[in-house]
Amino acid sequence: MSICNCLSKFLLVTLNLIFFVVGLVPLVVGIIALVNEELLEKALKAIPGTEKITDIVDITELCRNFAIAFIVLGSVIVVIGFFGFCGACCKSRIMLSTYLGFVILILLAEITLIIIAVGFPETFNEGGEALLELNFKDISDCSANQTGYLDCGTIANSLAWNTMQYELKCCGPAGISDYSKTSKPWTKREGRENVLAPATCCRHREGKLSDANINDNDFKTCYDPGTDENEYYQQGCFSSLVDWAVKSPIFIGVLAGLGALELVLIFATIAMMHRSSSKNSLA
Repeated sequence: MSICNCLSKFLLVTLNLIFFVVGLVPLVVGIIALVNEELLEKALKAIPGTEKITDIVDITELCRNFAIAFIVLGSVIVVIGFFGFCGACCKSRIMLSTYLGFVILILLAEITLIIIAVGFPETFNEGGEALLELNFKDISDCSANQTGYLDCGTIANSLAWNTMQYELKCCGPAGISDYSKTSKPWTKREGRENVLAPATCCRHREGKLSDANINDNDFKTCYDPGTDENEYYQQGCFSSLVDWAVKSPIFIGVLAGLGALELVLIFATIAMMHRSSSKNSLA
């Protein structure tokens, strides 16, 4: 067996074993969320740092809401990892071909998304903004909890908007004025008639949402008086999200890393199929 074939097999076996194990995590969490909520709650509480997040959102409820999504995502990753791992170990042409098709489809989907975002920014922006605004309608009847965070009927929405507004330093889909356009203007909620938007829209120092405190000076000058629009962030979250994606070295690095990894897997699979096929060693 040539060095190239040995290396291809090693890469496919090792990486796909990792994919398989990683895919089991959301799959198991999703299944537990559906059949045993008590066990899920105990498992989540055992994870360091979750006690801070529970001040913002009910993590157990969040996992229950996303149970089906976790199961689907985990199943897809597990299936792809299984085909790659077993195909390389057993030298099965059918399994390797199926695995190769999965990886190529994922890579093509990523390339298509990048082309649309770069080559047709108007279409991308209109679609993205429309989705964000549609999601924003779901929080039109939200209130604020004791810490000033958005408190919605949908746990996932609460966490998403609180996190996005606080960490991207933005407010609403297009700007702070979005909160005055909802069916129930923010100024009429929670007995705070002067508050223009949730506390997560207030100007603040760098930090994570889980460490935020409504009693900090950052919020006292904003959320308590509530009347000065300049104390709130003006930029909308969609433009902030796009700016972050374009400028973030982490985001760009992850995309580049995923693309490079997928190319390596594609070439390794093709190389193994070609070399093994030439020796009539494939099943």
